[in-house]
Amino acid sequence: MKRNVLITIASLLVTGHLLPSTILFAETVDASERQRAEDQSSTLDSDEHQFFEPVDAEDHAADESEGNLDLLDSGLDEENIDPELSTIPDRTEESKTIQPSEHSGYSDETVLTAEAVPQKIGLGGKFVEERLNELVTNVRLNGDEVAGEDFKVTLLNQPNTTFLGNLQVPITVVHVETQAATQINVPVEVIWGHSIFSREAAISASTGVISLHINDNGPSLVASEGFGNSWPNQVTSRPRYTIYRNDYTNQTLLPFFTVNQSRSSVVQAWNNVLNNSPIDFGDVIGLSVNRFAVANQNYNGANTWVTRNEEPVREAIGWPEALYMMTPSGFQLLRVNQLTTNKLTFAASGSTEEILQRMTEFFNFHEEFTEQEKEELSFDLIRSDALLPGKEGKAVVQVTQTKENGYRFSMTYEVSFAVGLGRLEFAGIAHGNFDFGDVLKTSRRQNIPAQGESAPTIMVSDYSDTAQWSLYASMSPFINERNQELREAVIALKELKVIESVHTGISIPKNDILLGTTPQMIAARDGSGTRDEYGRTIIQIGEVKDQTLTGVSLHLPANTPVDKGEYQATITWELVGDPTIGGIR
Repeated sequence: MKRNVLITIASLLVTGHLLPSTILFAETVDASERQRAEDQSSTLDSDEHQFFEPVDAEDHAADESEGNLDLLDSGLDEENIDPELSTIPDRTEESKTIQPSEHSGYSDETVLTAEAVPQKIGLGGKFVEERLNELVTNVRLNGDEVAGEDFKVTLLNQPNTTFLGNLQVPITVVHVETQAATQINVPVEVIWGHSIFSREAAISASTGVISLHINDNGPSLVASEGFGNSWPNQVTSRPRYTIYRNDYTNQTLLPFFTVNQSRSSVVQAWNNVLNNSPIDFGDVIGLSVNRFAVANQNYNGANTWVTRNEEPVREAIGWPEALYMMTPSGFQLLRVNQLTTNKLTFAASGSTEEILQRMTEFFNFHEEFTEQEKEELSFDLIRSDALLPGKEGKAVVQVTQTKENGYRFSMTYEVSFAVGLGRLEFAGIAHGNFDFGDVLKTSRRQNIPAQGESAPTIMVSDYSDTAQWSLYASMSPFINERNQELREAVIALKELKVIESVHTGISIPKNDILLGTTPQMIAARDGSGTRDEYGRTIIQIGEVKDQTLTGVSLHLPANTPVDKGEYQATITWELVGDPTIGGIR
């Protein structure tokens, strides 16, 4: 004989309707099939090796291969059943009808019946009062179907959801108008939901579980015992849970004082903190697990488990702490803490701008990074040492990972760099081609200003160990196309001034500088006793006025013989440095 039974297939991925109770709708199945399914789910079998670490071991590594965790038992023996539920009738027993004559005072003809809807609920979850009516179906009064608004369901007690497994939860169904009532048992399966945990080293059991529950008011975290029979006064792994908000600096630590305590004490201490620490989507929970036998030795992810589709898996092998962001779709693994760094080398003339341009080169992405995860990362320079030639320095870079809905989490990395040895060099002269226009032949002395729209500027780049340097200029004779020389003609430079320099001791001649075949000093640096003045010096020659240069002119003495033609001369700039003079930088 077949009858219709409404069964729920549960998942904690539903939002907008469910509190931690997670009541969901499902398909109609044969009652006999439901019974077989319940019988099969009463124990959780395993064909995988047990995750054991001998209690007296000095250093026994856990299996570090990726894979699923099959539970060896549910831990639901008689000692773990809530005493209040110890008298629950067998799940195969038919729903018991409370006779009105015994409980409600109405005539014997008033009979209320109902059928239970099997439920799935996440570890640590509770049923929501507003949805208790969904625990039953086919509610009838004297055979007539009763509408949902005409009956009320109450719980004797919330189910004990601290362990995985199957329960029978007693409920009472009351007809609102007649107060006729019936009591039935609802089959409840406690499932993983969204959970993270570590396993015991010595026995097949969890060292407590943290589960994420999502409801209309947002997320919440609940601690439970999980699965397996634990030692009465000892736990055999050392989980450290930390809740982070935005970055590593804002954190709440879940206490773990000693391994010499019961698992229930550990869970209670965690819940005491969680009950007073509201969380939001975008917050991050970190799990780091140390060994029982060697207290300061980390499992590096080999004993960090997260549930995916009701299967425990390991996703952070190789990393001391796994970070999971809490989102509307559950726990999302972060990789912002899984970067390794490179040491970069910059040129002596490098700047902070070059660090900004090459910032991603400081970091390596391991092979498990997806392209999407790489795109989720952004980099910001917080601070950096100066780039000093021949020196090493450090910089602090903030790395941010952005997940769904714009939720972000950041952490900082300290990175290292080296700076190559630099040089002292004449970096050039801007607008240094002087044009003196047309020159008239005359017996008088002439001072002819150069033409131009920009004042010439000289640049010296100094990233060397030279403590003293001098800049000289000389010129060749003016020669025309027929190789005729304009004798005694010289170029005069004046109004020189330093417009930029990293050096404090730059000297410039006050008088006009008359260029000839003998080099004349343009500028000098005396760096006695100074250190780490690396950079450039810029010297400007005069100004521009009415498209003429006030700092550059051609001097022709009186009675200078001038042949017709176009004359040219070459100016040679020479920078001389001596690292042995003026001290060592």
